[in-house]
Amino acid sequence: MRTLGDTIETLKQWHSSDSVGNLILYRYPGAQLIETIEERVVKVKEMEPEVAEAFNLFMDKLGIERGEVFRNSKGEPDRVKLTRRIDV
Repeated sequence: MRTLGDTIETLKQWHSSDSVGNLILYRYPGAQLIETIEERVVKVKEMEPEVAEAFNLFMDKLGIERGEVFRNSKGEPDRVKLTRRIDV
């Protein structure tokens, strides 16, 4: 959570970066601090070669067309919500 001043600085940094995606700002009712969340799009060609290879393997082995990945409360990779076609 960030103060308004910190959030403005974060917005300036995000705006001047090469990031593609969304910056989400959320303030809980009655709160003074702001939750700042970045949704970032990273293309395979922008990944380091070993990361791109692992990503391709992951997508292909699970037959993923699109999905979301999540970490648990300890910050460890935990699960993936995937979407794929099932051809009959």
